[in-house]
Formats: sequence, structure tokens, C-alpha cells
Amino acid sequence: MNLSVSNRRLPNIEGEGTTSSTLMALLMDDGKIYAYVFGHWYQATDEPPNPVTVVVGPGGFWCLDSTGHIHKWNEDVTDSEWKLDTVASKVTTLSCDAEGTLWCTNQQGDLYFSNVEPLTGDNEMPLQMGAWTKAAFEGAWFFGDIWEYTAKPGDHLLKIVRSQYKATDVDEVYHIADEIVRLSKITKKRDSVKAGQRLIMPPLGYR
Repeated sequence: MNLSVSNRRLPNIEGEGTTSSTLMALLMDDGKIYAYVFGHWYQATDEPPNPVTVVVGPGGFWCLDSTGHIHKWNEDVTDSEWKLDTVASKVTTLSCDAEGTLWCTNQQGDLYFSNVEPLTGDNEMPLQMGAWTKAAFEGAWFFGDIWEYTAKPGDHLLKIVRSQYKATDVDEVYHIADEIVRLSKITKKRDSVKAGQRLIMPPLGYR
């Protein structure tokens, strides 16, 4: 069996506001999948063939099958449906972080994350699968040495990230910038760096 547990704010049963609820997904040895919502277990019928992992998080319920494909449940217990993600393939591992971002690795050892987006403007509503972005710098993010950078006149943090890490993806740029803020213990706004200021930088990875 495979069990995944998360917490998410759901519309109140009375229809007013939202309430925090524990959600669970249970994959049985016979391939049946059950979802725990509002204190009750429901079978998420029409399960994908040969499921190997179930994942539940703020972004919804997902399943990885034995062929390396990912499916998302529509969270409808009366008209259950699992939708195939047509982008991801040859997936070997699947997980979801506390913020609802889905992560997977493929047979080549590449790491990807999904830019899931809300179905509506309400951020508390279930999320749908988005495109996948390769986390290109993951190898050096965990291995290598931190280093120091001395800010030059005209520097700001995002400019430094783009020049030193050769990062072009917006999510990558902001992720690295946030790590510099954390390592350097910067308390002011993100772009607030002064000429001569010494910044603690995460591993370069590649230029």
C-alpha cells in the first residue's frame, strides 16, 4: 500500500467560507485508490492501469502508473475521472511539496517541477496540471561550495543572479535570489543591495 497525507483549505460543508481539512490518498495492493475527504473514504474509481504511487497535496490528487505516466483526479466522487498528463513521460518518482508544487524525476535522472495553476481565481480551490519546467541547476544546488560576491555600482539582486548564474527562467531567477537573501540574511526588500556589499551566494552549478 502507498499512503499520502496533506492538509488543504476546502469550502465549508455549509457552503460558507473555507475550513482546513486533512486529505489522504491510499493506493491499495490491488490497484484501487481511495481518497479521504471531510472525514470519509471514497473510492476514486476508473483508476489508471497499474498505479504505483499516489500523491496528495494542496494542488490535488495525482497518480503515477507503471509506464511512467502521471494522472490527475478530478475530485468528483460521483463522476470520478483520472486525466492523463500528456506532457510528462518516463517518470520514475513523483512527490508534492507543502506549497502544492509537483516534482518528478525521469529515467534520465532529470528533475522537473510543475507550474500548476488554480482552476479559478480562488487560490483555495483545487489546482490543475500545468507545464513542466526542468530544474536545470539541481545538481550543484545540493553539491558545491557557497561563495561571496561583492556588489558593484548599479547592481541589484536579480541582475546579479542573471549575470552570475546565466539564469533566464523567471522562476529560477527568483528562486536563486531568495536563496541569496536567506544566506546573506538580507532583511530589506529583494533589490536592496549597495555597492561594496558582500553577498553569500549558493553554488554556481554552471555559468
